[in-house]
Parts: sequence; C-alpha cells; structure tokens
Amino acid sequence: MFNLRSIIAPACHRCPVSSVTPDSSFLTIPIIGQPNSGKSTFFNALVGYRVETANYPGTTVTFSSAVLNFEGCMINIVDLPGTYTLIPIDKAEEVTLNFLLRTKVDGIIQVAEATALKHALSLTLELMLLGIPIVLVVNMIDEAKARGIHIDTEKLSEILGIPVVPAVAIRNQGTREALREIIKLIKEAPNVFNGISGNLAKTLPRTHEIFSKLFEVIDRYTPCKLYKNKVLNTYRILRLLADPENIEENLKSLADSHELLEELRAILENYSENPFEIFFREKLQRAESIAEQVTKLTPKSTITEKIDEIIFHPVLGKLVTFLSFALLFVFMYFAGNLLSGWMEYIFQPLENTIPSPTTPWDYALKGLIEGFLGGVEIVLPYAIPLMLILALLEDSGYLPRLAYVADSFFRFLGLSGRAVIPFITGYGCTVPAIMGLRSIPDERERRLAALLVPLVPCSARTVVLLALLVPLIGPVWGFGFYLFNLLVVAVVGKALERILRLRTPGLIMAIPPYRVPSAKVILWKIFLRMKDFFTWAWPILIVGSVALELGGYYNVNSVISSVFKWFTDLLHLPKETTIPLLFGLLKKELAVPMFYNAIEPIKDSVTFGQKLRFSMFTLFYIPCISTIAVIWKEFGGRWALLSSLINLVTATAVAMLFLWIR
Repeated sequence: MFNLRSIIAPACHRCPVSSVTPDSSFLTIPIIGQPNSGKSTFFNALVGYRVETANYPGTTVTFSSAVLNFEGCMINIVDLPGTYTLIPIDKAEEVTLNFLLRTKVDGIIQVAEATALKHALSLTLELMLLGIPIVLVVNMIDEAKARGIHIDTEKLSEILGIPVVPAVAIRNQGTREALREIIKLIKEAPNVFNGISGNLAKTLPRTHEIFSKLFEVIDRYTPCKLYKNKVLNTYRILRLLADPENIEENLKSLADSHELLEELRAILENYSENPFEIFFREKLQRAESIAEQVTKLTPKSTITEKIDEIIFHPVLGKLVTFLSFALLFVFMYFAGNLLSGWMEYIFQPLENTIPSPTTPWDYALKGLIEGFLGGVEIVLPYAIPLMLILALLEDSGYLPRLAYVADSFFRFLGLSGRAVIPFITGYGCTVPAIMGLRSIPDERERRLAALLVPLVPCSARTVVLLALLVPLIGPVWGFGFYLFNLLVVAVVGKALERILRLRTPGLIMAIPPYRVPSAKVILWKIFLRMKDFFTWAWPILIVGSVALELGGYYNVNSVISSVFKWFTDLLHLPKETTIPLLFGLLKKELAVPMFYNAIEPIKDSVTFGQKLRFSMFTLFYIPCISTIAVIWKEFGGRWALLSSLINLVTATAVAMLFLWIR
C-alpha cells in the first residue's frame, strides 16, 4: 500500500498538472479501465494514434493526453494507466489515483472488457463513489458475441443509473457516442459532486450507510473546500476503512482534531463486522450479481479454448513456444535477406557513385553515401520484420500466454510473472521495457529486473545478430546463439538473485481472447517504433560514417584506436573495430554498418573468429545511451553505472569464450 500522506498532501487545493489541463475552459475527461480492456485503443480511436497500444497489462505506465474539438466542445482526453481499484497496489495505479486527486476532473469514461464484465463492474462501483459524472463503455462487444456472451447494455444502464455504451474501439464503433453521452451528462449535472448518490444507495446499501456517516464527519473537518474535496475525502474513507489501525496517520493532512478522531472511531466501532470487509464483499457480490443479470450465455466451443489447451499444456506448450520462435527467427532472417537484396538492387546506382577519395570532400561524400546505404540496406531490412512480428504478438493476445509459459524460467531468476511482459517488450526496445518495470511493486525485484533487461537482445542487437552473425554461421546456429543469450541472462540473473536474496511471488495475470490485429494499428506501430531510427539513429549513422572517413583521412581514428588497443588486443579484434564499438554506445544499430565501413580496407584479413567475437561483444556490452539515461532516471546514477558495468563485464567474458576460434 502507498502512504496516504505522500499522495494527498498537495491535493487539498486544486493542483492541475500543466500538461493535462491546458486551460480551465477545457473539459477534462480521463479514460479509466482495467489492464487489457482496450482503454488505450479507445483513446487512440478518439484522438488518433499518438501513443502505442498493446494487448497486455502494464503498457501504459504514465498518462497520455490530447486536446480534442468535439462538436464545438474543447475536451482534454487523458489516457490513464490501467487500474483495478482506487486503492493502489503498484506504480501504475498510483499514477491514476494521483491524477484523480490532483486534477479537477469533469467526467470519467470507464472502458470495460465485455468478456470480463464482472471484474470491470467492481471498479465501476468504486468510481461511482467519487460522485463524478461517469459513462461506462462496454468494449469488445463483438468478441463477447463471438464467444456466446450477450450483454444487455440498456438493462445495465438502468441498474447502475449511468449511461452505458456498447463499443468496438478497434473499429471506432461507440467511441463518439460515449463522448457525446459524457458531455451531455456533465452539462446536465454541473453540481454532481456527491459521492453518495441515491442510486448508489440502492446498489450498495450497507456501503452507502458507512460512507455517508464517515463522509459527513470528514467533510465537516476539512479545512479546504476547493474541488469540493469529494474525490479526496472519498479516498480518505477508502484508506481509513482499509487501514483503521493507522487512523491518525491517514488523516494527518486534515486539521489535527481529537474530536474528529473520536467521532470516526465511534462510527467504526458501531459495526460488529469490519467495515472494509463489508464494503469489499458487498462490492464484489453486487458486481457479480449485476453481471449475471445483464449477461446471457450461449456456450460455444471456441478456437481460443482449443488453442489454449495446447499453449498451456505443461510439455506441449513449451515445445510449441520454442518451435514458434524458431520459425519466427527464420522468418526474420529470410525476410531481412530478401528486403536487403531488394534495397541493394534499388540503390545500386547510388553505390556506383561512391568516389575514390582523394580530398576531404571526397571522404565526406563517401561517408555520407555509405551511412545512408548502411541504414537502408542493413538496418531497415532486418528491423522492419522484427517490428512486424512484435506488433502481431502484442495485438493477437499471445504475449500474456507467453508470460504464463515462461513464468517458471523467470521464477528461476528470482522474478515474478509481472516481469515477463517488460522482458518481452525489451526484444523491441529496452527503454519502454525499463519504464514498464514500474508495474512491479517490489523495489528489489524492480532493480533486479532493471539489471537483466539490458542483457535481452533488443531490435538493434537483433539487427547485429541477423545482419552480421547469421550470414557467417547460418540461421540455425544463429537461433542457437539467440538461445545462448537467454542462457547468459539466466546465469547473470541467478547470481544477482542470490546476492539480493529475493523471494518470488506467484503469477496472476488476466488472459485475453485471441484477436485479429488491425492492419492499420500494426502499420502505425511499426512506424512509431521505427521513427526513432529515422529521426535519431540514422542521422547519427550518417554523421558517424562521415566522421569515420574524415577520421581516417586526418589520422584521428588511429589515435583513438591506439588508446583502446589494449582492449581490442584482449579480444583479438582488429584495432579498426574501436570506432564502431564507440558509436554503438549511441545506438546498437550503428555497430554493423560502421563495422563493415571500418574493416573495408582490411576485409580480406578479418577472420571468422574476429567477426564472431565482435558480434558476441556487441550483443551484450553497455546498453545504448537512451537505456542508460532511463535507468538513471528510474533508479539513480549508481544503478545506471552498475548496469553498464554488468553489461561490459558480461560482454567481455562472453567474447573471450570464443578466443580459441581464429
């Protein structure tokens, strides 16, 4: 649990986040929902694809917002992290709570997954306690029908007393209707801040009684009346019920009043049963009861169930996962080779224009062309298939299943199943993977995961593997080295786990149905993930290639190589590889094309073993500067330095294992 004082201390006055509330004339409407409900997809359908979405918990760990002019009304739409309850148990849920406490919210759109309505309604009942206008969106209604689940949204609206809109967010169905309903509700009820409404009294009678008594007392002693304190005081009651032993600590931000504490204790002591248990049980029972009343089931044997019987089989599941990834690896390699061949054919005329350099301008022009060709012929052909596969895995619903299958491996490392998703994200990019670790509540476990995630081969390192190593040893052995990477992660992880002495909790994760990914979303994801390469890595590659050529002309490369000669000699690498390794610190994609450029004058003397050791070292050594920066931001400078040191030592040790190969 999080400390109430640290959350509500600045919230006794209206404290809007500047990036969220640009102008008081704007309506601020957050989108709230449980993980996997399609909340971010709903947000994207309203405002355009400005953030990435994924089909697993933990994707959105910080909120995103966009201003929308909807039918003449200026609205600030905010996509908050997935949350199960208003009492946070992890960092993502704390972000949602902080937003509600610190920002004047005009209305709430809750997105619920149609196939998990009972769990969503539990959150709905908590949100209704806040007294803010709310619209419930029952998303993925098409998937529910396909599985024989029919939901009467009109009856659900009648029972809850709030608008309920059926939707298929991925097709932009029901999104505008939901926005229209919440605006209508806000305009009709500008003074709706009453957390204990008459309708909620019928829905949760005992909870209504408890909250009414506590709310009246706390509100009377609240010194600050801005934002009417309905949200804040409702949360105070929730924390008070959950932790009555620390009543003084939980209410310390209020006026220190002996009378207040005595009145609250007297109310709580009047109940023979724990009031929080009354609230919690009544909420869950009522959510289940409402879901049963509005849901009609027509049992069907779905393809999802048949596939999951294999995926979750203790033996077949692991075998299928292994074979699937082997096939995907082969696909990435051959698709990358095919695209690379096409690019070489298309840009052959440009290659023919590379001059035989004699002047500095010739060297600069050569570097410029080689830097451009390195991106288009080496990096893009292998990165695009990888991004395609990662996006398909995310949006198909397979990733949570993979997390379940891989849980035993992560438990061996001293991590819980919560770490599986960030690790898988790391195969695309390490930066969002590190940020995704916020969903892990245990601090020691988060720090251990932060040390291991940078060892996972991200898309840039996969480019190194596919474009440099696999052509030397073939796709089968290339996949073997991919597995070798996991073995190294396991060895390092086990060593760190023993040092930190972690105890691994069990895995609890919602498993969504399989879905047919949207082509538009997939293409947009590929573009978003490649945008970083286009806007940063590729320009650096071009500048680096120019610098490499000019450095050779002015003999600067020789000076730098001499400084690090002791290290290249240690790994039996050509001294020319020093510059590519240094540029690889900026972006790992730069290592391969710059390696080829650097060894061009001596390519006939570079041995198989040297190329192998260069590849092995690049796969493990210090993560790119973006990763170091995000680790520094999340965990501090010492932890970023420790992560870099672990990567450097691991990379050196792995490369030295292959010194016997010439």
